[in-house]
Amino acid sequence: MHFKPGAESDLSTLWQMELDIPEHSILYADGAYNCFDLEDILLEQSIKLLAKRGSKAKNRARSFSEEREISSKRQIIETAFNSITTLFPRNIKASTEKGFLTKIICFVIAYSTSFLCPTKLI
Repeated sequence: MHFKPGAESDLSTLWQMELDIPEHSILYADGAYNCFDLEDILLEQSIKLLAKRGSKAKNRARSFSEEREISSKRQIIETAFNSITTLFPRNIKASTEKGFLTKIICFVIAYSTSFLCPTKLI
């Protein structure tokens, strides 16, 4: 997980990340990560970056089935993100950035552990 200010570009954050990803992995991303240079660099490391493409990206067009697979995976990711954010209270009160990030990470862990005990306890 990486937390960055909203004003910072998603793509610039990805360029800065140290990706410790096994070879032959696939990274699914939304349209903000459309960068052919980064795609090529990752492909050299046997990592496939599958970002949602806009209709104007004709020089690297994908098949309909590939686009459908990317959309399907993105929908799973968006659903998980929505499930995590519904756990958030209306306001998250913290006096420091570290305290705020700790609370956010706790919500992610709570969501992840909810799959260990799928029945509601309350």
